[in-house]
Amino acid sequence: MTERNSTATMNTEIINTALRLSPIYANEDSELLFSLLVSKFPDARLSVIRLIVIRVCALARQGHDRLDREMLIESVLTEIKAFRVRIGAP
Repeated sequence: MTERNSTATMNTEIINTALRLSPIYANEDSELLFSLLVSKFPDARLSVIRLIVIRVCALARQGHDRLDREMLIESVLTEIKAFRVRIGAP
C-alpha cells in the first residue's frame, strides 16, 4: 500500500470513528472528541483531525442519515486532498 493510500485509509478511519462518537461529543465536548482522535491516531495531522471534528460535530447537531454520512465522508476526503495539493504535501 502506498503512503497516499494508507493516509486516505487512515483519514477514512478517523472520519468513521468521529461519526460514531459525535452524537456523544458534538454539543459541548468537541475538544474531548479531538483529544480522543489525536490519541487514537497519533500519526494523523492535527489540522486534518480538527477539520473532521468540525464537520462531524456540525452534522451530528443537525441530525443525519446514512446518505448524509456518506456525503460527509466524500466531502471531507476531497477537502483534505485539495488542502494537501495546495500545501504541496505528499
